[in-house]
Amino acid sequence: MYNMKLIKESIEFKRGEDPKKSLEVGLYSKIKKWMNEMGVEEESYIINSDFTINLIKYFSWLIDLGGASLNKPIEKFPEFIKFNIAHKGADFSRSGFFYLNGFPKIIKGDFYLDGNNIISLDGFPEEVEGNIFFHNNKGNLKPTEEMIRAICKIPADSWIITDELN
Repeated sequence: MYNMKLIKESIEFKRGEDPKKSLEVGLYSKIKKWMNEMGVEEESYIINSDFTINLIKYFSWLIDLGGASLNKPIEKFPEFIKFNIAHKGADFSRSGFFYLNGFPKIIKGDFYLDGNNIISLDGFPEEVEGNIFFHNNKGNLKPTEEMIRAICKIPADSWIITDELN
């Protein structure tokens, strides 16, 4: 006869939730860990079931406020970081970005992108409900209001500030 031991382990699963999320493994945890490492407060975002990220507060990725770093400089987001909606506006000014992949698809407020190194509009938001500030770009891209309106739904009375106005 086999000597069998009964092992009792208790793992807390939440009903209706992905077990990987409950166990803090997988893509959900990878996103959460990365956001934490980048200095993003957990209360400022929600990870959706499709692993896109909604920003629920005004969001600022600023790294250069007179030498005070709020977040780490970054050239681009990792492939697994995909922002969906920025509910209160978003500021990615002076943060070192070269690429826009992973940026929010919809920004419900103003969008600040000035002072970066952007080289392409690929990944630019599909819709911005406020003003856009995209001047002092140090990359080879010199965006114009016409270029931005061609790829992004923007209210007619919104301002688009680019270097063409300077």
